[in-house]
Amino acid sequence: MVSDESRRRAIAANLSPGRTFSVPSASGKPSDVTELADESGGSSGDNGVAMRARVLVHEFGMGVDVHGRDSTTAARRAVSDAIRHSSLPLLRPYLEGGGRILVDVTVGVPNPDAVDVEQVRRELPVGEVTVCAVEGGLRVPGTDALLACAAVTVCVEDAGA
Repeated sequence: MVSDESRRRAIAANLSPGRTFSVPSASGKPSDVTELADESGGSSGDNGVAMRARVLVHEFGMGVDVHGRDSTTAARRAVSDAIRHSSLPLLRPYLEGGGRILVDVTVGVPNPDAVDVEQVRRELPVGEVTVCAVEGGLRVPGTDALLACAAVTVCVEDAGA
């Protein structure tokens, strides 16, 4: 299972110094990772000014592998379900203006070590994607079904901020 500290460090690898991003911990309380961003050597903007990210979107989904108990399949389906009905034209100005789109995905499955995070990452069409598999989801007793839950958070950083 991935610890809160490992999860914060994985997210911090995509952060610019000074960027604030609240990460829910196992206790359910947000945990600030700004200090970890500074330790990770994250880059600042081209002009050397630290950028600030803003959370724009939270999406949630559920995915099932009905017969195979495949954690990656269920995780991919959960992410697909989370974003399937989303159209986010508000991201275009950030992309065209040199900003960054940061996507944080947390997928809960019964066996998080079995998730191929690269396959899950490919479900997202845009942005710098961080995927973290954590203990969660459900193995349905008496069947081969496995359920995954996904939370997708989309943040933006202005190029000039």
